[in-house]
Parts: sequence; structure tokens; C-alpha cells
Amino acid sequence: AGELDIKVIAEGVEKAEQMNYLRARACDYAQGYYINKPLPANEATEILSELYSVNRSVDPSPRW
Repeated sequence: AGELDIKVIAEGVEKAEQMNYLRARACDYAQGYYINKPLPANEATEILSELYSVNRSVDPSPRW
């Protein structure tokens, strides 16, 4: 995917071992219970707004 300039999203990440595996292989994005439980849109928006307001230089779609 990297050679084709395609972003990769890993779904269902539940353990640190899985996250470490993905980081070692330069996976672009991940989602799953290891990162956070599913949230209603308003709660997710609030969390992201707080994170972004702390450091405006942070890319809203973080990479490892």
C-alpha cells in the first residue's frame, strides 16, 4: 500500500501487541478498543476539540 501511496487503516485493534505490530509495519491509522471504546458523535467531537485546542500544530489525523 505504501508504494502505491494508499493509506492503511487497521480495524479491531484490542491489544498493545497488535498496536506494536502495526507500528513496526508503518500502518498509517488504527481503530479499536485499544485506542478507545465507541463513543457517541458529540463525545468524540468534544475529545477531539480538546486535544486540538491544546496544541494547534497537531495534525487531527495523527500518524505514528
